[in-house]
Amino acid sequence: MTKYIDLVGQKFGKLTVIKKVEHLPNSTSRSAKWLCVCDCGKQISTISNSLRSGRAKTCGCSAGQHQIIHGKTKTPEFVLWTAMIERCRNPNHRAYKNYGSRGITVCDSWHTFQNFYDDMCPRPSPNLQLDRLNNNLGYSKENCRWVTRKENLRNKRNNHKVTIKGVLMTVSQAAEILNLSASGIAYRKKHNLSLE
Repeated sequence: MTKYIDLVGQKFGKLTVIKKVEHLPNSTSRSAKWLCVCDCGKQISTISNSLRSGRAKTCGCSAGQHQIIHGKTKTPEFVLWTAMIERCRNPNHRAYKNYGSRGITVCDSWHTFQNFYDDMCPRPSPNLQLDRLNNNLGYSKENCRWVTRKENLRNKRNNHKVTIKGVLMTVSQAAEILNLSASGIAYRKKHNLSLE
């Protein structure tokens, strides 16, 4: 008989495990089936893996609350919102290592597209991108703004920065101000020459 981890009394989202219902023959411990009660009072049964992975969080009572028909699923804002959620929550997303794995989150309110849209949309211009003011903090109304691609690139955490007249700025900003190329600034820094 396969051993299983007892989940009785544990809470997963709105579901509290009441008792073990059955264990499927020739299965792993992840296939144990559990009877759960939702915060709304309804009971459902589900397997260990669904509870532990987060796929089962409610009996389904919350689903209707989040399925607001907004007619915006084909808009650029919806595509942008979906990408933001994915790179923060999906370990298989190509950008997850720079977002979710380093603790960048999406505020609870923005897990629903309509709330994100109400706070940030429509975009003032189609060529603007969503940017975080502080790259070490997550996505929220207080930490986000619409910027041009150029501004967004200047706000990357891996940018090289220099100080010109007491002001810290990216190399590309300094290049514009000093009428030098970025490589010219790099050369001057490398050889300890003044940038001013």
